[in-house]
Amino acid sequence: LKNFMDRTCPIWPGLEQKPVVGVAVAEAGIGQAIANLKTYSSLTGMRWIGQVTALAKTPKQASKDKDVELQLERLAKRLVRALKAKRQ
Repeated sequence: LKNFMDRTCPIWPGLEQKPVVGVAVAEAGIGQAIANLKTYSSLTGMRWIGQVTALAKTPKQASKDKDVELQLERLAKRLVRALKAKRQ
């Protein structure tokens, strides 16, 4: 993530006030993934909309999880609402 953050420094001014969401999938524990994404969004002045996290031990396990699917649908709706509100 640090490499990503460093490489996006030149575009940070263009990210201000844009909505952002976090999605993290891990085998054992999410750890700092979401916290790091929130820090990045704060540094760039982006608006944190929400997050979805999932634990998966095998490939495609998270994509088959109905609860994860429902959480992603809800998060997507929140993001769309945020984008529409920004246009108005």
